[in-house]
Amino acid sequence: MGMLWDTVGIIALILLNLLILRALIEITRQFQEGFEELDSKTAAAIASVLDRFGGGEMEPINPVQAAIANLIQMKMENRPDQKSARDDAGKFKITEVLNP
Repeated sequence: MGMLWDTVGIIALILLNLLILRALIEITRQFQEGFEELDSKTAAAIASVLDRFGGGEMEPINPVQAAIANLIQMKMENRPDQKSARDDAGKFKITEVLNP
């Protein structure tokens, strides 16, 4: 008789585990649907803000201005008369110490 109750208990525990597993699957599905809805609402809100404040219609970069900016940047990097305040390790050099 004790063996019968053990078997019934094991079967009951297996059924309970299956029921809990089914509930977890359902909760996971609801979370996924909620996150997808939240994602679409967030995207719609961002698009609305960009449309309202004009952030969505930016002018493309003018190629002539980009070329001039690149030329200025190259000239600034290749100046021979400019002394670097940093050494090769990137730390600031001490050129002179002022006495108080």
